This record gives sequence, structure tokens and C-alpha cells, in this order.
Amino acid sequence: ISISMVSKEYSKWVDIITTGLPSLVRQGLSSISIMVLNGCARTYGDSAVSAMSIVSRVAFFIFAVCLGLGQGFQPVCAFNFGAKKYMRVRSAFYFTLVFSEIFIALVAITGFIFSPQIIAVFRNDPLVIEKGDLALKLHCVGLLFQPLVVMSNMAFQTTGKRMLAIMSATLRSGLCFIPVLLLMFNIYGLFGVQSAQPISDVLAFLLVLPFILTFINTLKETEQNERKTI
Repeated sequence: ISISMVSKEYSKWVDIITTGLPSLVRQGLSSISIMVLNGCARTYGDSAVSAMSIVSRVAFFIFAVCLGLGQGFQPVCAFNFGAKKYMRVRSAFYFTLVFSEIFIALVAITGFIFSPQIIAVFRNDPLVIEKGDLALKLHCVGLLFQPLVVMSNMAFQTTGKRMLAIMSATLRSGLCFIPVLLLMFNIYGLFGVQSAQPISDVLAFLLVLPFILTFINTLKETEQNERKTI
């Protein structure tokens, strides 16, 4: 290892930074979103802040598994995309998506059914449980829409679709969530705070869907054209 071996080509530095930028933006906006969420929840007392904090952590724990599966998909996607084995890219995408969806569904159903008991593990307070019960149920429903968004983000990030990667990375915790939270909070109060994240999850799914379908179809067409050429 030597400093002299570090590349001095500007384009390579740009590639490295822009490829990692979606992850940076996703994590940064997640922190900002939590601050905005706590600010809105504070209006309804400490019990609401505690309830939403617990629900957010539980939901993120489930989401983090989906995120980990997506990160496991990335090297497979990158290698096969670079090798122009587009069928493998599509197969890996579908496999990871289905596996993630099944896992999320099983955990979400469990969380939906036992939401009061889950919240009570962290804070056995009737007010906290009451305000967190509906929020966790709604979050569990919203999480069902996240595997496609996560896998799309990983696919875009790995194959050099940087703008799409940044867009898909910022939807759940930023571009959709913050405006939806502020709007719902001002219209529906506490229910708006409880339902903002699930609504954002659905919106993120709907916004990403046409882009990932186009990407998958492009891979398929490119593969078919190369076969004809051969």
C-alpha cells in the first residue's frame, strides 16, 4: 500500500464519490427526518415522542434487514452487469426482491398482530402503547412496499445510474417523507404523524416502479440484441 498508487485521475474520484453519494444522502436525510418527526410529535407530549421513537426504531430494524439483503445483491449485480451477463442481473434482482418481500411480510404480519406487546417491551406505559399501536400497525403495512424501492436503489447505484440512485435513496426519508409529514401533521394532527411514513413508503414505491421496470426491460432488450449479433 502506497500513497503514490492513489489515482490522480479526476474522473475516478468523481465516480467514487457519486457512486457512494446515494448512501450518504439516504443516511443524512434519515437523521433529518427523525428530527422533524420528533418536532411534530412533541406537540402531543412526551408519550407521543416516545411512541414514535420506539415505532421508528422497530420499523428501521426490519428495514435494515431489507437494506442488508440489498447490499448483498450489489456485488452480484455489479459483477454480472460489468460482464454483460444481464440475465443474471435480472435473476439476482428478482430473487432478492422476492426473498426480501417474503421476509418483510412475515415480520410485518407479526408486528401488526403483536404491536402493543412489542411497544410495551420498550416502554410499558399505557399512553405510549396507545399512541404507538396504530403507528406501528401502519408502519408494518408500509414496509411491504419497501423491498422494491431498496432493490431498485441498489441496482441503480451499482450500474452507474447515479441520478436514479440518488432519487430512489432520498424518497423514503426525504423527498416524500418530510413534505408528507408536515402536510399530514397540519391537517390530521397526531394521526398525520402516525401515518406519514407509511404513506411515504407507498409514494416511494409508485415513483420508483416505472423507472425499475424500464431498467429491467432495457437489460432484457440489450441481452436479446447481443444474442442476435452473436
